[in-house]
Amino acid sequence: TRHGILELSPLPVEEVQAPPEALRAAEAVFITNVSWIALPVAALKQTGWQWDSREAAQRFRHLIEQDRAREAAGDKGFWSEAQSA
Repeated sequence: TRHGILELSPLPVEEVQAPPEALRAAEAVFITNVSWIALPVAALKQTGWQWDSREAAQRFRHLIEQDRAREAAGDKGFWSEAQSA
């Protein structure tokens, strides 16, 4: 799912392993996995930092779900191409 978001996103997306301080300037923060696709992060309580990540997470979920539906319909989607690589 993470790789799909990185490949399909029309927005600048960056996967990082960084200390919490690096998230301070982020416009949106979310966690990915197969079940959630993109789970928005609203706040990092210890710091008081907050993000409105709902819209971005919803957009990414929609992109992934659309691509999976295309593949299920027989069209080549990201998931077919990724598995053949």
